[in-house]
Amino acid sequence: MTSKSLQIKRVPKKINNLLLKYTVPNIVNEFVQEHGWNTSTKVASSFLDNWAFRNLKSITDELSEFDPHLKRMLEGNGGVRKWEYGMMLQSCPPFQDKQVLDVGSGPSMLPLFLAKRKGAQVTVLDLPKPFTIEFEEMSRRLLNDNVILRSGDMRNMPFEDNSFDFVISVSVIEHLSHSPDHKSFFPKDVFVEETRKTLTEMYRVLKPGGWIYLTTDAYIPGRVKTDAWGKKLLDGNPFGAYPVNELEDIFVSTFKKLGAAFPFPIIYDQDLIISSFRHSSYRNRFMTVFNLFAQKPSTMS
Repeated sequence: MTSKSLQIKRVPKKINNLLLKYTVPNIVNEFVQEHGWNTSTKVASSFLDNWAFRNLKSITDELSEFDPHLKRMLEGNGGVRKWEYGMMLQSCPPFQDKQVLDVGSGPSMLPLFLAKRKGAQVTVLDLPKPFTIEFEEMSRRLLNDNVILRSGDMRNMPFEDNSFDFVISVSVIEHLSHSPDHKSFFPKDVFVEETRKTLTEMYRVLKPGGWIYLTTDAYIPGRVKTDAWGKKLLDGNPFGAYPVNELEDIFVSTFKKLGAAFPFPIIYDQDLIISSFRHSSYRNRFMTVFNLFAQKPSTMS
């Protein structure tokens, strides 16, 4: 989606008057109305919204009560996972009896939550040892509840075409910028190419009518001087993140070329990050997390 940039003036007054009951702020709703989208859902593929936690509380409370480890994960890193998981559970169709692929879940108990609380049939794809964070108790619990664990590479997934109703990937794909041991860092063009390859794989294994939900990190080029996660910069920018001004080209355009549809408006305007800390992540004032909802159209009869 190509769109003109939002022109934000007198931001503090406007930001302070935003309605907390909406997942996306009024300024985003205005953008949506201007471009002709249906605003009834009040949902968009957009940036982390630190003011949305209140709206997502009933969902994140259920996640926290489900498992102590999941609760600790939700509370870490400025609560980013609350937004990432909360937006997915709020906005995606029901998971009951659906085949779900969780790409790179690591130590998260989200797959178990989806299996036990949401009735999904879950498969986890993660790196083989020694790179995967191994928790024997977690693996045992997942297997005991019929969660399938598979080792493999997300750039070349070991699954047949059209296998899953949902493909989810929460804060994983940015790790393609470096080796699993964090000792080698790849040039930007390689990082972008590997990202596109992974997006293509996600779409390949998705069933017609299925949904993709992914989240990852982004930054405003030239603005980031420190990184609370990566601890260093490469060529003046953080690694393990994507330039905000290239999100549509890297992510949206890739899915569009594959034939994807987008159930919600896509709003990746860096003025939203510049205007208010509400969209900043724990990594840096000028870094954020963004999500993207995409669908594979149903096969025409």
